[in-house]
Amino acid sequence: MPAGWQPGDVVYVGYELTASKGSVTVPPGWTQVVPQFRSASSASSLSGVLRRVMQPGDSSSLTISHSSGRFAAISAAIQSADNTTPEDVTPTTDANSGVAFPSVEIPSITPAQQDALLLDFAAVRNATNGSTTTFTPPAGMTEAAEAATAVPSAFNAAIEMSYAALSSNAPTGVNDATIQASAGTSANPMGSAIAVRSTG
Repeated sequence: MPAGWQPGDVVYVGYELTASKGSVTVPPGWTQVVPQFRSASSASSLSGVLRRVMQPGDSSSLTISHSSGRFAAISAAIQSADNTTPEDVTPTTDANSGVAFPSVEIPSITPAQQDALLLDFAAVRNATNGSTTTFTPPAGMTEAAEAATAVPSAFNAAIEMSYAALSSNAPTGVNDATIQASAGTSANPMGSAIAVRSTG
């Protein structure tokens, strides 16, 4: 869980699971706001996003059960988000069909509010055994967090979350995060976007 969260914060957890026919179990009290989906280039690359409006007494840790495989997850606490309807519109996803390394394509989203917060998630299964992944966020966005597994002789998982404050309800346009791999030039990417509704 993100450090320093307070009751009323809206916490998002993005993840990537590298496993053939793998699945992730939604923890009690959490909502799957980005349904699990797979990369167009590999059925072994699965991503999704969970969300919870934090309550007094909630734990400072979170256990996410999943099938066997490499699993990477990141979290961020959003302050001043609408606690009743945190997502301004339905989140969007992109399975990255035909997207070439080192890009991860994150789909456009069209918010209803003019002052929503844009969250972009870039997830990859590194398709070179033992290779690990880091990210450069899309232009104009700030990285909130990234995580990656580093298992020797395995296809590793990685995910990044970035954010930007929006000032209009125009479509955000397609964004591209960039992968840096420790070895190889092949990955199975996917991207998702969320517009978080503000209390204002």
